[in-house]
Amino acid sequence: MNRRRWDMTWDEAETQASADTQGKWLRLANSGDSVTVVFLDADGPKRRQLVFDQNRFEDFTPEHEARGLSPRTKYAFRVLNLGTGAVQTIDLPPSFLTAFADVRRKHPVESNAFEISRKGSGKATTYQVHRDHALSESEKAQVAAAEREED
Repeated sequence: MNRRRWDMTWDEAETQASADTQGKWLRLANSGDSVTVVFLDADGPKRRQLVFDQNRFEDFTPEHEARGLSPRTKYAFRVLNLGTGAVQTIDLPPSFLTAFADVRRKHPVESNAFEISRKGSGKATTYQVHRDHALSESEKAQVAAAEREED
C-alpha cells in the first residue's frame, strides 16, 4: 500500500493529536496532578496581576478595579513539558516561587528537570516542586530546539 505524504500511522496520529491538544497554557486542574518540566526562561518568570472573573483568570484592568475586584499576583513560567514535548506557560502563586528558590539554588534550572505537583483545591491549593532528574543529552537537545523556536 502506498502512503500519501499526508498520511500517518495510528501511533503517529495519536502522538500528533496529543501535541495538538496541549495549549499554550499548562494547567494542573486537580489535586494530585503533576507534570515534569524544564524551565526555559533564564531571566526568570514574568510577574502578572490577574483577577478571577467570570469563572476564569484574566489580566487585571481598570475595569476590574472599578467593579471592586482585587488582583492576585501570579508568576508565569515558560516551560518545556517533558511529557508532551510542548512549550507551555504555567501561572503559579508567589508561594511556589519562594519554595522553588531553595530547590533552584541546589539544582540549576539549566541542567535539571523538575516535577511540579498540585495539592488541594480552591484557596487551600498549594504547589510543590522537586528535582526530578538531571537532563539527558537528548533532553538538552530538545530544550535547545525549543529555545530556538521561541526566538
